[in-house]
Amino acid sequence: PPVPCGPLPTLEAVLALLAPSGLELHVELKTARVAYPVLVPAVLRLVSAAGMEQRAALLSYHPPAPRDARALTPPRACPALRYEAREETG
Repeated sequence: PPVPCGPLPTLEAVLALLAPSGLELHVELKTARVAYPVLVPAVLRLVSAAGMEQRAALLSYHPPAPRDARALTPPRACPALRYEAREETG
C-alpha cells in the first residue's frame, strides 16, 4: 500500500535544514524539454542565502542549465559549487 506522506518541502526549507548540518546537497535542475530562464538564478540565490555555496552541486541532464549557473557564479565566490551536465540514458 502507498505510504502516506506530507507535502514535499521547498528547496528553501531543505537548505534551511541542511545549512547547519555540514552535509552536502545535490540539486537536480529539471529543465530538459522546457526552458525556465528564472530557474538557475533563483536556485543560486537560495543556495547563497542559505550559505551553502561551499556544499552544493547543481546537476542537470540539460547542458545549458549548468553552463548558465557557472556563468552566473563568480568562481572565487564559491569555489566548491559544482555544476555537472549528465547525459540521459535509455
